[in-house]
Order: sequence, then structure tokens, then C-alpha cells
Amino acid sequence: MFGNSTFESQAENYRIWRTLKARCEKTGDYDTLALVKKVAVYSIEKLKVVIKYMGNFTLHDEVHIFNMLNIIDDLLPENILNELTVPDLMLILLSVFLHDVGMCPTEKERQILLGKENTTDIELKNEQKKYNDFKKSKILMAGESNAFYNDENNILSMYIRETHADRARRFINKDWKDMLQYMGVSFTEIVADICYSHCESIEYVRDNIESICSIGKTYACPQFVAVVLRLADIIDFDPSRAPLILMEHIDLSDKMAIREWEKHQEIRACCIRNNKIICAAKCKHPAIEYSIRKFCDLIDQELKDALYILLTMNSESYNDELTFYKSIRIPIRVDRYQIGPAKDDKGNFLYQYHESAFTLNKTQIIDLLMGTKLYNNSKVAIRELMQNSLDACLLMQRICNSRGKNSSYDPKISIRYFDSDGVTKLEIEDNGIGMNQEIIDNYYTNIGNSYYKSEEFYNLLASNNIEFSPISKFGIGILSCFMVADEMEVKTKRIDENDAISVTIEGYNSLFIIRHTDMDDYGTKTTLILRKDEPWKDMDKDEFVNCIKSILKTPPFPVYIYYKNEPEVKYETCWDNAEKDLQKLKKEWIITPNIKEINCDIDVPEYGFKGTASIAYITKNRKPVDYIETQVNNVSIQDKDYKISVVYSYDEYGIFRRADSLSIDDDNKVSIIGNYTTSMESYADISLHGITIPRNLFVDFNSKDRSRFIEFPLPTILVLDIYDKADLNLNSARTDIIADDKWKLFEKRIVLILCEKLREKIGNKKWNILQGIIIDKILDKDIKRLFIRMCGIENRLKAA
Repeated sequence: MFGNSTFESQAENYRIWRTLKARCEKTGDYDTLALVKKVAVYSIEKLKVVIKYMGNFTLHDEVHIFNMLNIIDDLLPENILNELTVPDLMLILLSVFLHDVGMCPTEKERQILLGKENTTDIELKNEQKKYNDFKKSKILMAGESNAFYNDENNILSMYIRETHADRARRFINKDWKDMLQYMGVSFTEIVADICYSHCESIEYVRDNIESICSIGKTYACPQFVAVVLRLADIIDFDPSRAPLILMEHIDLSDKMAIREWEKHQEIRACCIRNNKIICAAKCKHPAIEYSIRKFCDLIDQELKDALYILLTMNSESYNDELTFYKSIRIPIRVDRYQIGPAKDDKGNFLYQYHESAFTLNKTQIIDLLMGTKLYNNSKVAIRELMQNSLDACLLMQRICNSRGKNSSYDPKISIRYFDSDGVTKLEIEDNGIGMNQEIIDNYYTNIGNSYYKSEEFYNLLASNNIEFSPISKFGIGILSCFMVADEMEVKTKRIDENDAISVTIEGYNSLFIIRHTDMDDYGTKTTLILRKDEPWKDMDKDEFVNCIKSILKTPPFPVYIYYKNEPEVKYETCWDNAEKDLQKLKKEWIITPNIKEINCDIDVPEYGFKGTASIAYITKNRKPVDYIETQVNNVSIQDKDYKISVVYSYDEYGIFRRADSLSIDDDNKVSIIGNYTTSMESYADISLHGITIPRNLFVDFNSKDRSRFIEFPLPTILVLDIYDKADLNLNSARTDIIADDKWKLFEKRIVLILCEKLREKIGNKKWNILQGIIIDKILDKDIKRLFIRMCGIENRLKAA
């Protein structure tokens, strides 16, 4: 148990405590000393639970507290401490003791957060909702297969750490309400705000913490205290926060935590001498040295921020007093001279340190991303913009449904191709979720940094309790616009926000011109000023409309197409179109009396599949067979009989046809020649959330990598849209599918659906024959096992 006597014995080692003690004893102010001791004991006891519940993180117990006091002694020489007011000294000590108490929720609070205990406390209910949203966001972002996030203790630890400053402020205001006083004046709220500010930006300190304020008959400088707290906290970069014994005995499953512990272990000293911060470390790996140096960069930035606050403090009533605080000198940067590689047993350095890594040539990389090396033609610009608008509208629809506003929102996309002011323009407008300045700065203008992979996006999903899988994931599609345009303008307004923004981009290498603009409704309108060689210039209205339809196969809601001054075309999904597409593809099939064709609709909402299919199989006497020989003829030539026939069998592309014919050479020698063709080739016309995937998903003669094709041995024509929760990962150009777990799941499901449809259509008797043919022809072992389980014949096959 950490008591008053234990605290006093340790606190005597620190000048700041001795200074406060001497000043208070001189004036007989024992109440102040008793209060500081009481807070210290409370905090240190509370902080002992951090290692119990948050073993993956560096220590935040009394070791950290006393390290910070030691740093403050070095930062503030004796003459400075003697000039500080008693409230200054109190605030510094109390903020050091209390700044991390938010890391220590009670066991009851933990159980409530985990949903294992109920509560009527409104504050705790709100906290529980925040935690549940946080948990959903992290799992969505990392994926459910991530082992670290499968352990809820890990997620709770992360949540506590990320929100501990806010929790500390609430704990202080609740547990110490009106109790933190000097001369009868309460400053609990000041301490709470200072502690909260240590995790906020320096602008928060500037704008929300008072420069100076009166406390009783004297004053204190809260901004100065906030700066001292931040510096002491970040400079405590020492092995004592990660003792080796703990590293050896705690299961550190998170790689980030492991690196954090190892980083601290390499440090030999981080001390302040003669107004210089010196960091010494002997590292076993250049990555650890790099990490330490980057942490030193953070300390450098904090030192600059501290200087900025000290120099800009002002007050109408206390400007003379502030002169003292502004004169306090702090180190300018961390001395890194003694950071370097450790040596081996022979005295040789373990490595040579250079901060060498891949760098990117911006212009060449952008040219690569814009050019045909990534995109096969310049028309993809319209596809990329449509994908962005589809994502924005579908996400908006999910949010409105979640909020109970589904009746008030009708998603809409308009595509306009028109002439204006002597130039041709392409404009795509949607009433989707829109963008704000933060999204534009961090994602829209940051090539490769997709909003749909960001923490902000997953927080949005979690807070609205929705699931959403976007089409756009790479954050590079906007560059395709500069394949057809030199200038573009974007007007956008974010849902739930009042300000609309206009962004003008005069070439991909130019600065963005950002202005406020007027927009009544949320959404985004993108206007491209097209080059003279743009790809739609020779199209008439029908050709332009068909170009849109070839890209957007199955729009999930109406899309309005405007071509110059001609009437609008309202384009919406009609599943008769899928049937027409199917019949168009089937024109290549050669149907004979011994080939049975089965047509079926596919509508499986739980998988997110909708479409139609035709499946064919070979028959003899109306029963499925592996092959059939037809049109057998015996031909006699020069008293010799020749048997010629037509044979149908299955190959990897569909149904294989061999037709015999007779050939006579120059010497009148007769021979039988086999003519081989695939008469019924499989083809899958697939769209993902309405956007066409421009390739066949069944194996064809041009196929090389067989891992990204549907393993189904019967000839099949499939027209399918994958929507809603279903998803596939595409390559960066969105022209091909990545063979990952999502693809494997899709392949298994579509094979399962095709088989189910077949069984429904042909009946069990014929199905029992056909399934043996299918099993024999399937090559993929996983698909074969799935098919056998589906058919319920696993035990029969084992017995055989």
C-alpha cells in the first residue's frame, strides 16, 4: 500500500516538492501540503491497475510519475522554482499525479464497457456506446480474422489509452470536485483541463487553457503548467518505463507494443544537462535506432510548441507577471550524438545507420498511374467518377436507413456531356454523403490515401451501426480524370455540415484553389474541362448512352444521362436487360438435340447475388452422360469401310465437339481427320455494385492464371451483379479480380448456387447422375469437397 509516509520519503528526492514544502512550512500552510500528498497517494494507488489490464503498454505508475518530477527538476533550475508561485508549484505537482488517472477505470466500469454489467448511469451508458462504436470500427478496419482484435481485452486497452485524457478530466472533476483548493479558491477545473490538454494539440493549450489567472491573493500560469506537463511526459523516454523483467514475462502479442517495449530497452539515458536534452542509446537493429530518432523528433516538436506558447502568452491584467514566464529558457532540441549501433563481442558495430528507404518521384509515379500502363483506355475517367458517386450515394442511403430517414432520401446521379464557353465538359453530380475540408486535405488530394480505408470511415460505420463495402478503395482513381482533362472543378457539401467547398484543380501538378461556395443540398459535383482529343467527341447520343451502360451494368438506383441539348435518358436497372445480355452471349452456343439447356434466375440476397444463368449438359436417352457419340456413319471407299462420327464431351472450357471427316491425299490414300472445337464455351458477365468487371470469370483460351476463375465444369453463361454486403477485391485498375479469401468465398457460393438451381430444375433422379460427372471434372480440391458435402454423398464415397 502506497501511503503518505512512502510518498514523503520518495518525494524528498525532488526539488519541486522540497520547494513547495519549504514555502508552505514557512507560512504555516499545512493544508496545501496535506492536499498534495492526498492526491499523490490517490493517483499512485489508482495507477497500479494499469499493468494489470494494459500490459501491452509502457508503464504509467509511480515510476513514470517520479521520472517526470525528476525531469521537471532538470527543466526548471532552483532559481526558477523559487520564483514560481505556490499555486504554480501545486498545479505542476497535481497535474503530474493526475494526468494518467484516466488509464484506470474501476473493475465495475470495465465490466460495464464490456457489456457484462448493466448500469443506469447516463454517463457510463454513453461511454459504453462510445466503446462499442470504437470496437466495431477497429474490427471492421482490421478484419475479423485479425488475432489481436479477437481478444476484447486488447481492444479495451486501446480504447482506454486513446480516451484516457477525457476520462482523466471527468475523474478529476467528479472525485475531486471543489476539493482542489488554495486559500479557499477551487481550481479543480483548471487541473482537469490541464490534464486533458496533455493529449491534445498545442493549439488546444493556446485556445483553451488560461495564460494566467488569480487564485486567492496570488496567481498561477496554467499555460506554463500545461507546457511543463507535456514536456515532462514526453521526455520520460527511459528503460524504467519498460523494465526487462516485464518484457520477458508479459505476452506481447501486438507487434506495435513489442516495438514500443524494445525501443525503450535500447535507451541508456535521456537526461537534461546544461539546458540540453541528451539521448543516449545503443541499438541492435537500425529500425530501433530509427524509431528512437523519430521519437526524438517528436520531443523536438514539443519543445518548439512549448517555446511558442511561452512567447505568445498574454493577459491584460498580468502582463508584467508573464514577463517572468516568457524569460524561462528551455532546451531547443534533443542532442542525438550518442544514439547509434551497439557493438558485437569483437567490438565491431552491428550495422551502419543510414536513413535510406524507397522514395518516389512524384511526377513519374503520377504519369504511371494516369497512363495506359494502369488504365487500358482514357474512357475509364467516367467509370472512376461514377464509382465515387455510387459509393457516396450508397453510403448515404445506409446512413439514412440507420437513422430512420429512409423515406426522405432518394439517391441520384446525373451525368452531363455538354458544350459551354467554347469548351466541352463532362459533369457528374450526386446527392451522396459529400466531403468536407478534412477529407479533401487528407484523402482526396492525397493520392493513394483512400478515405474508405481510414479510421474516420470505420468510425462512421460503427457510430451509425452499418456495414458498407465501397467500390473505390485505392485513392488513385481521381488521377484518371487528367487523362481526358487538364482542369477540373469539384463542388461538395458534407452531410450534417453547413459549409460547402469548391476545389479547382488546374492540372495534377498545380496547387488546389479552394473556396467557399453555395450549395443547397449535400453531395458532390465534379466538372471536367475536356481536352480536344477527348474520347467521346465523335459519339452521338446513343453511342454515349451505351458507353455509360457498358460501364454501369446494373445501376442500383436511377442514373440520369444528358447529352448536349437533347432530352435526358433515365437509366435504371431492368432485369429484362440481364436476360437480353444472356441471350446475346448464348448466340455463340451451338445447341444440338443431345445437349440439354437449363435456364434459371439467381436472386440470393443473403449472398448479395442477383442475375440469370444458362447451364448445359450432355444427354443420352434424356439422361446426363459424360460424353455421347452421334451421327455415326459407315462409309465405304474402294471396298474399305470407314467409321465417322460426331462426339461431344466436356473440356475445361465448356462442351468439346469432335467431328470426323474423310481426307484423300494425292496418292488416293484415305484417312479420317478429326475436327476439334469447343462448341459451348462458358462465359461470366459480372458487375460489382453495378460497375462492370471487364473480363470473363470462366476459364477461356486466353487464361493464364487459373486461380481467379470459377471452377464449374458444365458450360455456363452467367450474368450476375454482386451487390450489398458481397464484395470482391479488384486490382488497382479495377479490371481484374484478386485471388484472395473473398474470391474463394464468392467462387464457392456461386458454384453452390448453380448446383442448387440445377437440382431444382432437373429433379433428384437426373441430378444423382449429373453430380458424379461434376465431381469427376472438378479439379480444385476445396470446391470438390464443398460439392461432395453439399450433395450429401461424402460417406458413400468414403465407403467406396
